[in-house]
Amino acid sequence: MPFPEIVRIQEAEAAAQSVITEAHAAADARVRAARAAAEAEEADARRRAETETAAHIAAAEREGEAGAAGVLTAADAEIAAIREAAAARRDAGIAYIIAEVTGHAQTR
Repeated sequence: MPFPEIVRIQEAEAAAQSVITEAHAAADARVRAARAAAEAEEADARRRAETETAAHIAAAEREGEAGAAGVLTAADAEIAAIREAAAARRDAGIAYIIAEVTGHAQTR
């Protein structure tokens, strides 16, 4: 092979290598950009998920508090009814005992 032809082949190889290097660098840049975009989207998705989760937790807490308040109200009403019934029975028992002791009760 003549010398000028070898030089031309080497120059072509160098030019091809340069194009390959530039393409490789461009591909690397696109991969880095895509990776950065994916990481940003992931972070954004995590923030949205955290916000939604916090909202669900707050709603569940409010619902639980409302349910607990309803249970406490019902329990307070039941306790009051039991106390009233117990007081009425106590009063009736005391009246019965007084009537038996004083003789003002009907005989059997």
